[in-house]
Amino acid sequence: MKKIKAMFVGVLVIAMTLVPLNSLLAESFMENVHSAYTIERGEFHPHPVVCKVTEKIGAPKPVPPPLGTDSPIADSSDNEVSPSVALCSGENIIAAFALQPDVLTSGILFSYSTDMGSTWNLYERQIEDMYDTDPSVAYRGTGNSAVACWTLGEYEAGNVVYLMPDITDPETYGGSLWAWEDNYGFFNWHNFTIAGYYSDDYPEFWGMMSFIGDSDDENIHYFATECPWILTDGTKWYGEGYAVCDAFLWWNYSRTTSISIDQSTGRGYTVFDFFNSSVGTYSLGIINHPTERVWDDDSVWYWTNISGGFFASYAHPDVSVSSGSGYIVCETNENGNKDIICFHSTDGFNTTTKTFVANSPDDETDPSIVSYGNIAQCTFIKNGNIYETHTSDGGATWSEPLQINDQDGTVASGWHASQLTTGGNIIWTDTRNGNNDIYFDSLGVPAPVINIEEIKGGFGVKATVTNTGGGDAENVDWTITFSGPVFIGKEKGGTITIPAGGTATISSGLVFGIGPASVTVTVGGATKTASCFVLGPLVLGVK
Repeated sequence: MKKIKAMFVGVLVIAMTLVPLNSLLAESFMENVHSAYTIERGEFHPHPVVCKVTEKIGAPKPVPPPLGTDSPIADSSDNEVSPSVALCSGENIIAAFALQPDVLTSGILFSYSTDMGSTWNLYERQIEDMYDTDPSVAYRGTGNSAVACWTLGEYEAGNVVYLMPDITDPETYGGSLWAWEDNYGFFNWHNFTIAGYYSDDYPEFWGMMSFIGDSDDENIHYFATECPWILTDGTKWYGEGYAVCDAFLWWNYSRTTSISIDQSTGRGYTVFDFFNSSVGTYSLGIINHPTERVWDDDSVWYWTNISGGFFASYAHPDVSVSSGSGYIVCETNENGNKDIICFHSTDGFNTTTKTFVANSPDDETDPSIVSYGNIAQCTFIKNGNIYETHTSDGGATWSEPLQINDQDGTVASGWHASQLTTGGNIIWTDTRNGNNDIYFDSLGVPAPVINIEEIKGGFGVKATVTNTGGGDAENVDWTITFSGPVFIGKEKGGTITIPAGGTATISSGLVFGIGPASVTVTVGGATKTASCFVLGPLVLGVK
């Protein structure tokens, strides 16, 4: 495919000179919070770079796959690798992976299921003379919509945003490609991950992606080797068709990234493992950033470094943040082999607590995590098998790991070899047929998982609450709190019991006020906030 030259966007950046590393560290704070690790933290402001869309990407074509009974998504004679998966609404799941018929060719395939993975519908993009790989998919936060990205082998510094408004209708799939290398000295962009996001106030904003890349651009003073980047839609700031990115040039020699958005707070969290020259091993870097206001002039970002010192190198982090509770799992070698640890936090990783998730004498690698407030579920690979463990107390303790795969010793390891998504749905690369295939299993969540589905107005407000986990939620505390000119019924609370798979409704009862307000519903570890207008006993325009 011939590259289409992107429109040159000259100096559209507010300030291209990045904050020097020494001034950044001068504003930092160091704390030896535990004998086994050290935290540094501080704040900074982004310095965005923009690019006009280069090419539009169309919908994929259907492929009728022969499906077996042991949950294969793709088990052809070719190699299928780098799977990613996301649960949307109900039992609708979207998966993506790379098909590699030979060492020089790689293309992206999508497959969706409407029955929680029992059957799959496979679609492919054109793969001749291409080397696209390492796809990442994420639920966008509304309806059946999802978003995807992947590494573009044809471009040194290119990115794709692929929108799926309805994952069950592939004709609606489509996206855009940006060729940044046409305008800037960027190159070696790879290891993309994505987190979906939707807002009625900014419907073009699809979420955020993170990746690793290099830069050697004298014009904008971007010089870096293998540093982390963040990229988003730029419509709000620069107009339709623009994307915006920023590189974090002081974290050189990073390897992998992971990104998560807390839908309840609107904050995003990007995590990566970077070579920390001050200790001589790999440490974790964390960036806490806004979402819809990410590139505003007054936006404030926070950074945190977690170092285990010379004898503890951290690798392959994965992050999940929900209802204010954040979890980072990664590999560590502090016991002489590879174990899985978790850094958990309730304040945006300003402070963290470290616990071991798995630390047997064997190597445990490649962790993946999904959180539901105080509940989190983690998978990892050991001896060619994939295991699941979970916590119900915010990461303080973890259950005994249980093996997931049926055939022993056939799970491939390495970055992007497996992924866990919400609802206990797991996808992995499997070698049981003598080549690399993609397999799936739906585990469920062996604990209550509380979701606040909807907040409705009227006389007061009502909230619909569901328990999508595998355990009953008994005597869970709840509150409905108004912020604004509400004089009667400003807060109400109680306890509620919701069986596994059940639904319940909670109500504020009588309220009285006048003017714009917000209402926050908290049930257990789940929180949801909506804006509204209070007119006497009526609550109007809840959204």
